[in-house]
Amino acid sequence: MTVTDAAAILVLIFLFAVLVRHLPRIWRGERETLRRIERGLKPFWPFGEVLWRGLVRALPPLIISVGFLIIGVSLTFVPVPTENRAARLDPAGIGLLLAAGCFATCFVCHITVVLLNWPKWVVPPPRRHEPGALQEWIGARDTPPPS
Repeated sequence: MTVTDAAAILVLIFLFAVLVRHLPRIWRGERETLRRIERGLKPFWPFGEVLWRGLVRALPPLIISVGFLIIGVSLTFVPVPTENRAARLDPAGIGLLLAAGCFATCFVCHITVVLLNWPKWVVPPPRRHEPGALQEWIGARDTPPPS
């Protein structure tokens, strides 16, 4: 493991710790926490207001996927025995596959919450009534411009 690898893992762990600390407040929809996130991140967000609302709506699965990403990246540095490697699967390889599968599942869930606001059980209760990004875009396209 190089110094750059270790630094990247430490940055991910720090980000994950900060996000997990705020997860219960995000779930409850506390305004002060959401304002703090908006003040810190929104100036760097280049994708528009609709996707910003989708990102905030989908923070819980995103935070969980970052946790699985940390586990998967960390498992790549576990030493693997080289003798008779084809005959058995090593625990680090199995763990890496499981972490990658869980990360992919959480990330796909994140994307569906941003675009469709579905599944509802993953969306924080104060935001379950909001439309997904696709619904907002289609609705904006269908309404005539003001004259």
